[in-house]
Amino acid sequence: MEENHMGVNENHLFLRSFIQDPKQVGSVTPSSRFLARSMVNQAPWYEIKAVAELGSGTGAITRIMNTKVTNTTKVLLFEMDTTMRNNLKAEYPNYSCHRNAAHLVETMKNSNIDEHRFISPSNLEDYLSPFNIHFK
Repeated sequence: MEENHMGVNENHLFLRSFIQDPKQVGSVTPSSRFLARSMVNQAPWYEIKAVAELGSGTGAITRIMNTKVTNTTKVLLFEMDTTMRNNLKAEYPNYSCHRNAAHLVETMKNSNIDEHRFISPSNLEDYLSPFNIHFK
């Protein structure tokens, strides 16, 4: 098994976190690098001034996103698991790490991010359609 950039075996960390608190950790394994790359490549990064990643986990998507954002892009990472959040803070010191995504709008306001310029339910399908995810 491969270790991530944080020096922690991702699968072991996810499984341990899931066993400790299954309601808090939504998966027993992190996203694959193929899924992460596919998801991140769908975004129009040249237009993005701010991004919030909800449930950043061990940083599978964060690592790919890190190659796309500019130095001026504000990045908010949300992760409830303390160990994973601390690892993200160490790996991405220029990103803002937070515990609870329920405070997303408040966090955006405190970071001077216009909350009207993010993916919302009204335009979410546009971003998910390449994955054949559609809403009825």
